[in-house]
Amino acid sequence: MDPIAEDRPRLELVLDVGSDALDANDVRWLSQVSRLHEDVRREADAFRREVTPVEGGKGGIEQIILAFGTAGVFTAVVDIVKAWISQDKTRRAVFRVKEGGQEKVIEITADGVDKATFDALVRAKLGLPERDG
Repeated sequence: MDPIAEDRPRLELVLDVGSDALDANDVRWLSQVSRLHEDVRREADAFRREVTPVEGGKGGIEQIILAFGTAGVFTAVVDIVKAWISQDKTRRAVFRVKEGGQEKVIEITADGVDKATFDALVRAKLGLPERDG
């Protein structure tokens, strides 16, 4: 059963992470990502892992899908991701969401996050009023 009440708006995002310094299959990178996933799982209302098989290879492309029922929970997860990125400037994270047939992207890097896009996306998906100015 989904922990988010049926009558509450829901924001569902895909979280992708990467590094400019370590290969995706590097044991050190996999350990770092695993710790991030543990921290995010504690905060998100729902957390699931999906693996898309890669033709001709073992395993596949892993995606983390997160669901949120409130802007506060989403903000807490973003804060975890930002703290994780700040530990190594070569890390990056991308939140992707499909809305109205189009994909919206919020990228978090060592340089920060586009706060206006972030705020507008969360408010729209959770049915909150837009902020003035």
